[in-house]
Amino acid sequence: MTDINPEEPVQAQTAAEEKPVETKAEDKKTTEEHDDSATEQKKERVGIVSDASLLPESDDPKEIIKQVEFYFADSNLRFDKFLYGLVGEENKWVDIALVAGFNRMRRFKSLDNIKKALEDSELMELNEEKTKMRRKSPMIMLRDPKLVDKSITRSVYAKGFGAETKTSQFDLEKFFEKTGIKVNAVRLRRDDSKVFKGSVFVEFKTVDDMNKFMELDDKPEWDGQKMVLIDPETEAVNPDKEKQTTAEQAIAEAALGVQYMTKQAYVDMKMKAIQEGKIKAKTYSKNPKFDAFKQDGNATGGRGGRQNGRGGKREGGRDNRDWRERRDDDRKNGFKDRRGGGNHRGRDNRGRGGRDNRSTDNNGPKLRADGVPIVRTASVSPDRKAKKRSRDDEGNNGASEDSKRSKTQAAADVSA
Repeated sequence: MTDINPEEPVQAQTAAEEKPVETKAEDKKTTEEHDDSATEQKKERVGIVSDASLLPESDDPKEIIKQVEFYFADSNLRFDKFLYGLVGEENKWVDIALVAGFNRMRRFKSLDNIKKALEDSELMELNEEKTKMRRKSPMIMLRDPKLVDKSITRSVYAKGFGAETKTSQFDLEKFFEKTGIKVNAVRLRRDDSKVFKGSVFVEFKTVDDMNKFMELDDKPEWDGQKMVLIDPETEAVNPDKEKQTTAEQAIAEAALGVQYMTKQAYVDMKMKAIQEGKIKAKTYSKNPKFDAFKQDGNATGGRGGRQNGRGGKREGGRDNRDWRERRDDDRKNGFKDRRGGGNHRGRDNRGRGGRDNRSTDNNGPKLRADGVPIVRTASVSPDRKAKKRSRDDEGNNGASEDSKRSKTQAAADVSA
């Protein structure tokens, strides 16, 4: 299926690639505390070919700063479940030795050199003992979709890079760095099995930087081939694409050379093709990628772990307020936080059993191939409908009187 997610949060250096496989003795305890995360990341690595051990050893302070600042920058931190779990919204201190154990940091052999280099970092600061580091300023949590800085506006889509090799990630980063334009991240696009699609999303620092790249007359060449701008009107749809593996598709596209367009134009092109019935929309993954801006203040989430429970006054997953106070808050909010309508008991817009009955996502309503919005309705059993009518009929006959009784009394009346 075709992937059209405009905010696909695939790290430039994926989370699975960047977590420590082995750590130094002084950091062993910290690593053991995150065994569950390490197990999850190991599973995520399936299909990834990139091998950071091939990077040459270095003690270049600029390279050290560049790598560490990438990890903690907004463009990566919000999507890095492991690292954000350590930093959190509170901007907590992180052991330097732990970060030094990340795969792409291991080429920097001296921990002392890493500490010394970070003293000149514009983004990071060290504690007095120089054993821990954190951002000088916490990441601003933008959970309102209207305020979130969408990288799509300053990103480029490019394809034709072929099947993944052990150095594809690093080669592509160097390729786009040749322009001299500031790049936040080069995100290798992957399928659900983490296999490289042969295409990337390149996120620039600003919209102006992206425009500079688009206007470059002398763009870098890949394998001796110049980059060619994609024309959405003439871009062909391959009917045999679904018969090929992801790697086979990547190889076939590479034969046509490197092609590019803005990420916004790419998304618009795909949406139009879906509405015209030329391609099918991809089924959304059961395990959506992590995004700290969508976690309600808790990186791990889970029942009772949300901070935005009913009334926003939850402690340890329980709402300890008096029922009258909860009722008053519900009335003020128009009962928007009830089950199925808001963040109730750790659920996001879900009904009983955690089912997601929403018909929209962050980018608007989901559409059928003909452009008609998809509206989902929860099925209700005949017995449940009968019980609901029974309660409604009784409530209409004595609404004012029943409103004065407790819920237990009302339930007893109905059962009688």
